[in-house]
Amino acid sequence: MIRSKRYKYCLYDEGDFRESLFDMEKDPGETKNLARHPEHHEALLRHRQWMSKHLKSIGDPFPGPSADAIGRVDARDANT
Repeated sequence: MIRSKRYKYCLYDEGDFRESLFDMEKDPGETKNLARHPEHHEALLRHRQWMSKHLKSIGDPFPGPSADAIGRVDARDANT
């Protein structure tokens, strides 16, 4: 999990879609996963980069974020 001032990003080791992104300012109860919403794509990419960098810096073997392993942002997913 990576937490920035506004967002909380989680990456999971299993599942069809392995990540979540929550806007902690607008949704502190974490009720709406924004990871698949196109309007939050830039925030998602930023948090993916931070996660990858962190995992690499500590030598963690956990498979970091990659578009093919996690899924993709798609306008069709905006209602999930």
